[in-house]
Amino acid sequence: MRVWTSNEFGGHWPVGTAAVVVAETVESACEILMEKLAEIGLGQTVMPDELQEITTETAHAVVLCDGDY
Repeated sequence: MRVWTSNEFGGHWPVGTAAVVVAETVESACEILMEKLAEIGLGQTVMPDELQEITTETAHAVVLCDGDY
């Protein structure tokens, strides 16, 4: 499995959003994220270029949302 992040989708309020998705391909990651967003009342289209893959080869941190608007 591979890991992607996204902070480009619309949320319930006009503040930052962030999600982590685990999937085999970026296309399936988009589908999984769209399904989850629809479940929480945020149905929308997520495109592959809106996801960033995170390497799992090395230890590191990724800040998804730091509160800076």
